[in-house]
Amino acid sequence: MQFVVLRDVTGSVQITVVKNEKPQLAEIVSKLTTHSFIDVEGECVNAPQVKLGGLEILPTKIVVQSVADMIPIAEDSSPDIRMDYRWIDLRSEKNVLIFQIGTAFEKHCVDWFVKNDFIGIHTPKITAISSEGGSEVFEIKNYFGQKAYLTQSPQLYKQMSMCAGFDRTFEIADCFRADPSFTSRHATEFTAIDVEMAHIESHHDVMDCQEELIRYALKMVQQEYGQRYKQVFEKDMITISDNKFPRIPLLEVYEILEKQKGYTVPRALKGDLDPEGERLIAEYVKEKYNSDFVFVIDFPAKN
Repeated sequence: MQFVVLRDVTGSVQITVVKNEKPQLAEIVSKLTTHSFIDVEGECVNAPQVKLGGLEILPTKIVVQSVADMIPIAEDSSPDIRMDYRWIDLRSEKNVLIFQIGTAFEKHCVDWFVKNDFIGIHTPKITAISSEGGSEVFEIKNYFGQKAYLTQSPQLYKQMSMCAGFDRTFEIADCFRADPSFTSRHATEFTAIDVEMAHIESHHDVMDCQEELIRYALKMVQQEYGQRYKQVFEKDMITISDNKFPRIPLLEVYEILEKQKGYTVPRALKGDLDPEGERLIAEYVKEKYNSDFVFVIDFPAKN
């Protein structure tokens, strides 16, 4: 008997070849290597003993499109090596699922925006001036004989859309910042969900918008991918309740960190939170409110 696990973006299935019944197919299978590309025709039959969905394919035809060389990465390869062969690394079931969930999340964000009367816009990513001022911009020295910049955000164009009377706009797009960070906060190039709204009463309207968007998108993703996520990652996907996200003033956050977590934000960072403070307040909120989200509010107008 010969067994081949055939996988594409939709999942995996077992191919079973009985050598003495299909010697020509057996010869083809014997020459295959891991990650080779093949086309298979055959009969799909019930096979309760097979772990891959209780099904197997008994092939009548196998066409080899490409025989793969030895795979240059393994499950325990370092991130640097995996990035060198990213197109191979992405073939794993976990990585495929991450991209599928990301696609679904973005789709449901757009659905929520449309249902709530937002207009989608696509703003320029090369501009004549920096979007938000400051020095953290990538300069293009010769843009048809002039200087130009990669945009830090669509802020200027969003504000113009308000002047145009659009009232509510959104954009999901790349932003660029000349910030030489090498952490999980890496901001050199990132994808942002940008929103602009007219006629609001306070910043709480903005938080309400964020909260409703996140709750809707995550609930829809949970319905679509929650079970598969648990099978692949062996843990539950993040769940979200109908309770309001906690909104805690910054000074109260400092007090919670000191009394509950034994941590004091460095004096030089007073008026803000450092990464460790953010991690600990998120931990506290999860423990007390069973929420993975929190708004820290009432930052000082001036340090």
